[in-house]
Amino acid sequence: MHSKKNAVRGTRWFVFVVMIGMSMAGFSKELTDSKETSMQSGLAWDASVGLEYDDNIYRAPANPYTDYSDKTPPVSGYVTIAPEVQSGLLVPGKLSAAYKNALNDKNQLIGAYSFRGDIYVDSTYSNANLYDHEARIGAQHVFKVNKNRLDTFYAGALLGKHHQLYLDRDTGDEQRSSGTQTDISEKYIYANSGIEAVYKNTTSPLQFELFGSYENRDHDDPGVVRQYDNTYLTFGAKANYGTAKGRKLYLGYERSSYDYDERRSRNALGVLSGANPVLKYVYDVFSASIRQHLTGAVVAYIDYELKLRADEALGYNNYDKNLFKLRLLYAYGKQVSFKLSASYWERDYPNAFA
Repeated sequence: MHSKKNAVRGTRWFVFVVMIGMSMAGFSKELTDSKETSMQSGLAWDASVGLEYDDNIYRAPANPYTDYSDKTPPVSGYVTIAPEVQSGLLVPGKLSAAYKNALNDKNQLIGAYSFRGDIYVDSTYSNANLYDHEARIGAQHVFKVNKNRLDTFYAGALLGKHHQLYLDRDTGDEQRSSGTQTDISEKYIYANSGIEAVYKNTTSPLQFELFGSYENRDHDDPGVVRQYDNTYLTFGAKANYGTAKGRKLYLGYERSSYDYDERRSRNALGVLSGANPVLKYVYDVFSASIRQHLTGAVVAYIDYELKLRADEALGYNNYDKNLFKLRLLYAYGKQVSFKLSASYWERDYPNAFA
């Protein structure tokens, strides 16, 4: 008897990551908490590059499944799909820079840019490469200063570009429309614009952050299928507290939603139809981490994250994701650090065939 429940699993191993930076606040938030003062102006930047092994590049389902999504059953019967799990090395890279201009001892203007990319070493998997560009501009107000820690409120605008192709998870091939076989792999690419706000309290023993943002996301239009344009809303909170000397506990919660303009949901059999409701995804993410200083230069993290996705239309694409991660960081001087990490994740779809 066929069961609709399926899962996607994967592990990632950072062989190494090198992080460098130069800023008023220190180069790595993973190694130390930010300790900037309200009077600082100038340029801050940091960058990282590494080598990573990914054992499920295309997020292929863990088990074979029967594809019931055809509207008309084929004469020979439905086909059983055996997903191909593919693995390989990639180079993850990050770059961020921010310029702060202090108007007075309470207010700053801030401009920032960030880049993140994953580039696979083997060109066979180049269609799985992804990258993000994002630029921000806004103002920050300082409410309170306690030695070298601040309570601040930031509000501003953001612009970005996200590149990721729409791929067949079973094979890794670029997706094509079912009728005309037109290449529709670029419909995941989008430009985003929006506003955001963040309040940070770092002067109290229980440090916390409240954040929220609203974006319009304009996806590329392949012409033969519905666009993925949507409005994206997120808000949440983070907190950390020192439980012992050299040890901190981090907790977080984030809720986000993707409200699509045209994209349709799937019905209980996974069939896409113009008669189905417009799709809306809602995510709830709960996270917890423990940070422990092993020496003055070495820091270890144990991380856990639970992500719940609700398909608000018909529930077909609901999933639960568990992520476990270990990180080890070593500071070499004031501007260079090294990181080793390993992670395992599993995503369960209780209602989907794959």
